[in-house]
Amino acid sequence: MFLGRTSYCGHDYYVRQFRDTKGSVNLDATTLGGFAGYAEVCGRTMARAHSRSGDAAAIVGYADTGTRFDQAITAFAVAYTGQVRRL
Repeated sequence: MFLGRTSYCGHDYYVRQFRDTKGSVNLDATTLGGFAGYAEVCGRTMARAHSRSGDAAAIVGYADTGTRFDQAITAFAVAYTGQVRRL
């Protein structure tokens, strides 16, 4: 399954899943800088994967040319940020 691609520190990476298994980073052994880099790569990969998951024509048709869609996405992002901070 193709998950996406990302760039980090001047290098391009192709991200895919070879097996249906889960892996993780040893957070106890990770430096603050290492964790920030890991979080950035994960975020970019997930954002790219999700940005391709919808039907572009349907999204454009729904969004139209007004500001309602922009306002809805902004409200969702603010609410989600609050939820993440509470965890």
